[in-house]
Amino acid sequence: MPTKIFRNFAAVSTLSLVALGACADAGAAADDAASAPEAAGDVGTTGCTIYEPCLPPIEVPQKPNLVAVMMDGAYCTRNASGALVVRVRNAGTAAAGASHTLVDFGNVRYHRNTPSLAPGASVDLTVTIPSGCFGPDCHFAIEPDEYDVVDESQESNVVGGTCLG
Repeated sequence: MPTKIFRNFAAVSTLSLVALGACADAGAAADDAASAPEAAGDVGTTGCTIYEPCLPPIEVPQKPNLVAVMMDGAYCTRNASGALVVRVRNAGTAAAGASHTLVDFGNVRYHRNTPSLAPGASVDLTVTIPSGCFGPDCHFAIEPDEYDVVDESQESNVVGGTCLG
């Protein structure tokens, strides 16, 4: 039984069959390949039926992935007192241990403790925007897990933000 059908729209009038692994039944494969284009409404095109190989499934490691999250379409979200609010979320598939998040304004750098986060969980961290940052706009970078203590699926999650002056 085919698992995927790919079509080759080159000007070739015959169907070709490619069976990967030893699982393909050659007789049934030929019947499936011959009827596949007509069944999909692609009369006159070539097709290639691919059979799933007889290989064990690939194990995908479960890892966390700490990312800065935009709020209201930007990284510049401020609370009632004017402090910058940075949301860090675990976008991975495993729990993330405690770490630190860097918020870097260039001349002032904040290192905020970031608690352990389950997959999908997030935390809001606040930092004071340095005086003189707006000239006219205030630029900064956010780096979750700045010391790389969490083994993540994606280690480079640095983003840049701007608060308009």
